[in-house]
Amino acid sequence: MRKPIVEEEKTIARIIAEKEDKDKELIESRMTDKMVPRQFHKYLKMFQKKDSERMPTRKAWDYAIDLRKEFVPKKSKIYLLSRIEREEV
Repeated sequence: MRKPIVEEEKTIARIIAEKEDKDKELIESRMTDKMVPRQFHKYLKMFQKKDSERMPTRKAWDYAIDLRKEFVPKKSKIYLLSRIEREEV
């Protein structure tokens, strides 16, 4: 007799967790709507946290850059900035 109650509790817990996840997604979606300018709303899916945190799927054209063992990265400027741009950064 005890087993059906445990299964029922698990089902209820799963339903509650799913509801909380949906509520959380809805809140994040509304926050994103406010943060993203209206002209970019057609791209809102890209700004959602869930999609932005996952890795892109592997493609046939993905490749790695193999570095030599003796390679030591040098610290340098990526590109030159004007005085105004430097102040903004």
